[in-house]
Amino acid sequence: VSSWEEVKIANKLQIEKIILNTQQITVLPNRAFNGCDSFREIVLPWGIREIGECAFSQCSNLRNMTIP
Repeated sequence: VSSWEEVKIANKLQIEKIILNTQQITVLPNRAFNGCDSFREIVLPWGIREIGECAFSQCSNLRNMTIP
């Protein structure tokens, strides 16, 4: 996915793995993935400089995360 809107759509579709594939995302805002409980794996893009507070709160099924 390449936008936050696509992240929310992916969660609603019960997709289990999400790959952020854009270099434009350098900061994950606070609560970026809040409540995205369908995601089991998240792959962050190169260039992430900052992860906001509670970025992954209420992601109860999250098991794996790749941070380059």
